[in-house]
Amino acid sequence: MKIENINNIEASFEGEFQQCPVSITYAEMIPPAIIEGLVNYVAHGISPGGFLSAVIENDLAEAFARGDCSSLAALRAIVMWLNNNAPNSCWGFNGAIKDWLNR
Repeated sequence: MKIENINNIEASFEGEFQQCPVSITYAEMIPPAIIEGLVNYVAHGISPGGFLSAVIENDLAEAFARGDCSSLAALRAIVMWLNNNAPNSCWGFNGAIKDWLNR
């Protein structure tokens, strides 16, 4: 799924996520490819890449090892996006991805 416009993000969630005006501000600070990966993972159950997997599973050392400069610069915004938009059961702990994709 490709996100053409940051304002279409909430529409792509198919009503599964919390509405939070702060999320758009944080989303604007996240590289488009990362937003696309987050939405694909949370809304469509598509496995994320290495950097996002590390962030989603709360592995800071691995996230720093795998992230490029723009992704690392957006790390706080990515975590805030997850906190404001993603169900608690899909992120924040080791094994979150496996559990979410097998639901």
